Amino acid sequence: MTVLFADVRGFSDLAKQWRPPELVGMMNQFFQGATEVLLKHDACIDKFMGDQIMAVFGAPIPRPDHAARALQAAIEMQKGASALFHPEKGPLPLTIGIAIHTGMAIVGNVGSSRVKDFTAMGDTVNLAAHLQEHAGPGEVLVTKAVEAALPGPMAGGEQRQVVVKGEVSPVVVRAIRP
Repeated sequence: MTVLFADVRGFSDLAKQWRPPELVGMMNQFFQGATEVLLKHDACIDKFMGDQIMAVFGAPIPRPDHAARALQAAIEMQKGASALFHPEKGPLPLTIGIAIHTGMAIVGNVGSSRVKDFTAMGDTVNLAAHLQEHAGPGEVLVTKAVEAALPGPMAGGEQRQVVVKGEVSPVVVRAIRP
């Protein structure tokens, strides 16, 4: 499966500048656009966490092209984030950082006897989550595992090594800016 994490950059500053109803409206607008893109590419939206989205591709319904679907969704989400418009203030000052990683993960209902949540977990999910922290505004970080799962070679983007929490060696990623 492929895991995607997208996070709004500078959200704390935005939260200080916008009134709560405007902030919620802006985030709902972003989440609406992101949801449409993710569902179009057959993602399972795992959760919204504050100003972040977690989505999985290839689970619970197996898709052999899950990595390509995730990459296309990430590119479309980046293009869509910059196109958001607020009638009173003009274009929204919204940028996102995205990371995607492919690998094995556990998928299912997890929680207590009273509250359960359908989710994915494991090293693949952790790596994608921690990589997202290194994605700059407007960037998509793609791991070598994602590239290997694509049907053909990936063109463009800057290759870099990222030191990620929980990993013993730097992770090689390709940073693309759609």
